[in-house]
Amino acid sequence: MNNKINTFLLTIITLLWGCSSTPILSQENNNLTTGIVKELVNGDLMCYVTLIDDNGNENIIGASFEICEESQELLDKKVYLTYELANINDCQSSEPCGKTRQELIIVQMESIE
Repeated sequence: MNNKINTFLLTIITLLWGCSSTPILSQENNNLTTGIVKELVNGDLMCYVTLIDDNGNENIIGASFEICEESQELLDKKVYLTYELANINDCQSSEPCGKTRQELIIVQMESIE
């Protein structure tokens, strides 16, 4: 019985965390927390940000469309990145099909120069 309660509580906590829109400032996974903005490209499903990390490696990371619209002044600048879990269209084309996937995307970039 106690095992079922623990499993239930873990499931509830996981679901509530997944529904949260709290920005994620840093991750234990390999997401960059800072980088130099090289390029911003509007795609069909999201904005794509090309960043140069501290090792000189190029990284292309998904971002909200607002990032492409509002962040042109950050090109060639070092920025601090904030991520958020978002529902992204998971269809074969840009047309809605009712399927989505959750993906961690950039929702804010702040200049640190």
